[in-house]
Amino acid sequence: MHEELERRLAEFKGTESAIVFSSGYVSNLATISSFLNKDQDIAIIDEKIHASLLDGLRFPGSPSV
Repeated sequence: MHEELERRLAEFKGTESAIVFSSGYVSNLATISSFLNKDQDIAIIDEKIHASLLDGLRFPGSPSV
């Protein structure tokens, strides 16, 4: 069912693919930890950053904060 939802969303949006996460928290974890690279990126944050973003930055391989 999950794959069918993603396929239909991609079709609806006219894109090659789509991804669905179970929550915004999980979405932030996955996005931050996969797009930023420890050896190439630096994350500049403030004290109001959401916990999900901070947790994404704490994953192994994530950049320095």
